[in-house]
Amino acid sequence: MDRIRIRPGRTADRAAVVAICAQAWEGEDYVPRVWDEWLTDGKGELAVAEIDGQVVGFAKLSRLGPQEWWLQGLRVDPSHRREGVAGRLHARLMDQVRANGRGTVRFATHSENEPVHRMSAHDRFKRVAAYRLYAASPQPAPDGDSEPPLRQAGLEEARAFLSDSPLLASAGGLYELRWVWAELTDGRLAEHAAAGSVWAVGEEGAPAGLAIGFRVDDVDAQHVAFIDGDDEGLPALLQGLRRMAARQQSSEGVWLKALVEPRLTEAVEAAGFEPGWDRDMWVFETET
Repeated sequence: MDRIRIRPGRTADRAAVVAICAQAWEGEDYVPRVWDEWLTDGKGELAVAEIDGQVVGFAKLSRLGPQEWWLQGLRVDPSHRREGVAGRLHARLMDQVRANGRGTVRFATHSENEPVHRMSAHDRFKRVAAYRLYAASPQPAPDGDSEPPLRQAGLEEARAFLSDSPLLASAGGLYELRWVWAELTDGRLAEHAAAGSVWAVGEEGAPAGLAIGFRVDDVDAQHVAFIDGDDEGLPALLQGLRRMAARQQSSEGVWLKALVEPRLTEAVEAAGFEPGWDRDMWVFETET
């Protein structure tokens, strides 16, 4: 008899979810903060696994676009690992994608999570990019020193820059929004530009570097969703972001998940950013 039961998540599951999350990510799991939001998401699915009436795992499927899906939040109670719980949750959500037609499915996990790497191979997921978490403290401009030429970029110049961006091409057209890697579509770029969160350095109309950012309510930091530039543009952007964080009095400074490409990671570290974790994040993708 199959002991594992998969069902939709409920408000009453919160206590069990919090208990499972307390044993993951050094007690700093983001899932409890977004659980209520996940429950009300009508575009995806929140699946919970039970054994003998006890919640032992859960996972979330989010629909980012008509044919773009994101798997996240796969957690299993440590006392029930290697019992097939993760596989059942993963299969349930992949079935949901297939029931809605063709599409691209992605997820991210850390570079040492070999059980998930093996499980994803069943659905022909392939690793498409690797990212490294960095953080830097705010850095006020020295007295008498002029601010770096960080400015808001126009939508057209941002489009032109990104159409020829080596790092965006290496990332498969993806950028990061709070642990979700999504396609940097023209619509999403336009939303960032309208919000004033696309910045450039260099000549207007022909920038030497471009960065896209975002902020969240529960972390007082300037988050960088994407960054690229030439040998002069990247250092200027990174310095400008740190100084902007100082002007905004962001206590956590600047957070960046950098594509693991030597040209970028070397520039990031030279600008005073430090790795925030001892593992990289790997992004996987498959087509259904």
